[in-house]
Amino acid sequence: QPFELGLAGMQRAPISVTVEAPVAEGEEDVDDDLELVVNPFSTVYAVKNLIAEQWPLPALCQKFVVGGVTLEDDVQLAGYTTRGRVTVKIEESYDALAGALLHENPSVRLMGIRALARVGRKDYGRAVDEFGKSFQGLGDPDIENREAAIHTLAGFAPQNEERALTLLCTGLMDAEACIRNAACESLIFLAERGNKVVCKAARAHMKCWRGEVRRDATKAMGQLGKKGGELSIKALCEQLEDSDSVVRIVAVESLRRLTNRADPLVMSELLRRLSHKEREVRLAVMYALKRFCNKEGDPALALKILRHIEDEVPEERRAAAELLALASPKAGAEGSRPALRAFMALLGDPLPPDLMEDEEQENSDDEPAPAPEEPGEPVEEPPKPPPDEDWQVRRLAVAGLCEVARCGDPDVIVAVTDRLEDDSWEVRRAVAAATPKICPAFGFPDGATMRITCHPHPMVPYSDGKKFDCDDECEQCTRKEEGVGVRWSCRECMYDLCRGCINFYRSDRVGLAGVLQRLNHPLEDVRFAAMKAMLPIAPEANWVIIARLVSCLRRGGPDSRRLAMESLLSLADPNSAAAEAIRKEPPPKPKPPPEEPKQADQGKGAGKGKPGKGAAGKAGT
Repeated sequence: QPFELGLAGMQRAPISVTVEAPVAEGEEDVDDDLELVVNPFSTVYAVKNLIAEQWPLPALCQKFVVGGVTLEDDVQLAGYTTRGRVTVKIEESYDALAGALLHENPSVRLMGIRALARVGRKDYGRAVDEFGKSFQGLGDPDIENREAAIHTLAGFAPQNEERALTLLCTGLMDAEACIRNAACESLIFLAERGNKVVCKAARAHMKCWRGEVRRDATKAMGQLGKKGGELSIKALCEQLEDSDSVVRIVAVESLRRLTNRADPLVMSELLRRLSHKEREVRLAVMYALKRFCNKEGDPALALKILRHIEDEVPEERRAAAELLALASPKAGAEGSRPALRAFMALLGDPLPPDLMEDEEQENSDDEPAPAPEEPGEPVEEPPKPPPDEDWQVRRLAVAGLCEVARCGDPDVIVAVTDRLEDDSWEVRRAVAAATPKICPAFGFPDGATMRITCHPHPMVPYSDGKKFDCDDECEQCTRKEEGVGVRWSCRECMYDLCRGCINFYRSDRVGLAGVLQRLNHPLEDVRFAAMKAMLPIAPEANWVIIARLVSCLRRGGPDSRRLAMESLLSLADPNSAAAEAIRKEPPPKPKPPPEEPKQADQGKGAGKGKPGKGAAGKAGT
């Protein structure tokens, strides 16, 4: 028991405290004692905190012994001094730390967690044991304490230490998002890619009943899994069948972190799920295939996608159309024809089957084509199917034709330019961007005097003994093989071409004619899209084009007139006859102002109080 101080206890002189350092078993006593000067009314707990600032031993782990007596934290040190001095022996004790971690007050538990941070730097094994015993896997009921415990454990744990990783993996199943994020960040900091403990725990948590837990576990697998690891890839592919749409999207992004494009294992897993019975799963698989299919084209994948193009749900048709443009072989490559036919059907202008059979016959043998049959009674053609009802599908079909169609294909040019009259401005904008890619620029030197017609070009074979207009520049010219017996002509455009040159030599007229035809459309939006599409492919200083643009200057809104003026400045030669005619043309007469409506009751005099023809009547009116 402390002795009575009397008047000595009232002194206010500071106390000198000599603290003997603790000596562990098997170690020699080193003279590194600590000298402190404290207030005489300081408590034991205050002195412990001063000691903790100097030594790597937190206050909760110090046993304060004076003269063989262990003092409690709330005892004042003045009762144990002799002539203003006291000698203290510090011993390590973790009983108070274990009690603080299990205390009912969350602030006390937080104090214990912070103490464990210092214990872990000195004795890692003891700190991890305390975590496992007291927290039972970081299971503190307070959110802030759990987050502080995760950061504390990650602060002193070594890299790839199994016990620490096991404890941190339990944080991936926490109900709070901040705890799961903290656990994931700590695992990324401590574990290397492909760690077995982390990957096993992540695969287990990906089956949790909570959607948020599955989402974060899937994300953690992409950040911590081994690149190219078979188990991780298969587990992520299984997440594409999850009921939560966010989990499916996160699974695709995680797959991108672990694999490369066109990875055989990923492609086999995705193709196996492309025919899943659930529509959401098929959409997720197509979303993933867009990021993993071969950029050079995959004919086998393109054929499997064709069955989804005609689905009754617009969302699946959109995903299939976008994927088909990526997976199909590009323009001119072998295997691009099925995708071309599918996109043309979506635009309401399907290719007739005989064209495909003719091309296969040309590629199979070089026999001359039979003589054309005599024309008989005209056969009515079946009506064309309507274009797809969803504007996004039509826009994707136009963009897909830019990838799979060769530049100069007249059938494709006609189908695309017809969409300039589409109801959706998004489709019209896509057509304006696609026209320069599928239609060659008008490249004839005499473009200023050549007659340009505004009609689709019907091309029919005929023979009248005339010479061909095509030359030997076309690589696929059939003039020498077929002779004058088979020729193709558009009577209104006055040209005769061989069957090989018709698709390569003068297909620029087809696109330009389709665009010019829409410059006279009654709707301003159609005319605006036609001018956008015409500018990259139109020749300079052509009278027909300039006349059409001048007509666009006289009608429409300010945006349409501004675009017409910009097109004129780009295409018209200031020294040409067309420009001179424009300068001489009188300006349009202004419209007369609307007449004011006449009033029914108008008197002849001003003296009767009614408006009439006099000065007073006019003023009143």
